[in-house]
Amino acid sequence: MENNNIIKVLVAIIVIFIITTVVLSVKMFNPSITGNVVKGATEGTATDDKSSGSSGGILKNFPLKDKNGKSITETLGVKSTATVSNKDTINNLIELKSVSKNKDTVRIAELVTLVNRYIDENNDNNLLESWQRNVVGCVYKSSCSDTAYLQVIDAVASSNLDEKNNILMHGVVETANLWNNPNLVIFSDSLASTNRLVKEYGNANIKDQWNTLVACNGQCTDYMDKVFGLVKTINSNSN
Repeated sequence: MENNNIIKVLVAIIVIFIITTVVLSVKMFNPSITGNVVKGATEGTATDDKSSGSSGGILKNFPLKDKNGKSITETLGVKSTATVSNKDTINNLIELKSVSKNKDTVRIAELVTLVNRYIDENNDNNLLESWQRNVVGCVYKSSCSDTAYLQVIDAVASSNLDEKNNILMHGVVETANLWNNPNLVIFSDSLASTNRLVKEYGNANIKDQWNTLVACNGQCTDYMDKVFGLVKTINSNSN
């Protein structure tokens, strides 16, 4: 009799152990039961563990997906299908230089998105290389040089030299980069060519700004501001 009671107790313990194991296994493999996994997260997303140091259990550097497998950008339709023009992209780069220095993070993100869209639409490897090498790595750090932005602007302008404005901008940027260059022959050739382009362009405002830049001779404290001002004026002209 006593042996029967012992056997019953052992059987009960085994049954309880099996039931407990099954319940824990179901919870482990069914996030909807645990309530600890971030809703809408894709495979590989961390659980909502405050002790891990993560915020809300989100795995950093991975966009969360909704139930349809789309990121927030795709869901909200932020990626507009509207085409970004050559002219708009140059203006965006000029503005990006300013907002980067002011650390306007949201506007930086908007402008970077627009420039990226232009590059994607045009599939220009030279422009992509210039963009990645000169600006991408420093734009959020507010550490890009003025020359870095000019290099990308020149790559955008050079991608469409059928436009009269772009030819003139290309000349201005090249000459500006060569000012104070020890190779006087190369600089002189560039300066003479750009000066001819300005005269042929025939716009009084652009000519005045160019003459002011030439008189500065690369020595003014606001030299780069004058260069960007001239580029912006050329880009906004409808000639």
